[in-house]
Amino acid sequence: MHQLAFIVTSGFSVGMAAWDIIASTMRPKRYSRDRFFKTDEDGGISRFKAQTSGMSQKEIDDDARAWLRERTVYTIIAFLCLAAIPAMFAFGIFSIFTLIALIVLALLLAAKAMKADFAYWQIRQGRFGPFADYLQHRLPYDMQIIRKD
Repeated sequence: MHQLAFIVTSGFSVGMAAWDIIASTMRPKRYSRDRFFKTDEDGGISRFKAQTSGMSQKEIDDDARAWLRERTVYTIIAFLCLAAIPAMFAFGIFSIFTLIALIVLALLLAAKAMKADFAYWQIRQGRFGPFADYLQHRLPYDMQIIRKD
C-alpha cells in the first residue's frame, strides 16, 4: 500500500512539474504596440542586406516567386473552401460541423496567404519593414491604419 501511495504522489509531483514547464512555455508574450510599428533607423534595409549577403539576385528572385506561388495557392484553396459551402447546400450534404470546419480552414489559409504575401512584400521592398508598413501599403487608402501616439 505504501508503494502505491509513493507511486501516486511521485507521479503527481512529476505531472505537476511537467505542467508548470508546459504552462510557462505556452504562455503568450505580452503584446507591444512598438513591435507592430517598430522599424530600424534605415527601415530594415541593412538587416535585409545582411541576411541576403550570400545570395545572388537570381536566388532572391526565386525566393520571391516561391512566396508569391505560396500566396496564390493558399488564396485559391481558401476560396475553394468558401465555394464548397454553397455546393454543400446545393447537393444536400449540409452539416454544421463541416460548415464550421470549412470556414475555420478558409480563415487559417487566408492567414497563411497573408504571411506569404508579407514575405513577398519584404523581398520586393528590399527591407524588413514592420507589419504596419505592409498593411499601409497593401490596404486600400480608405482603410489605412491611423497611428495614435
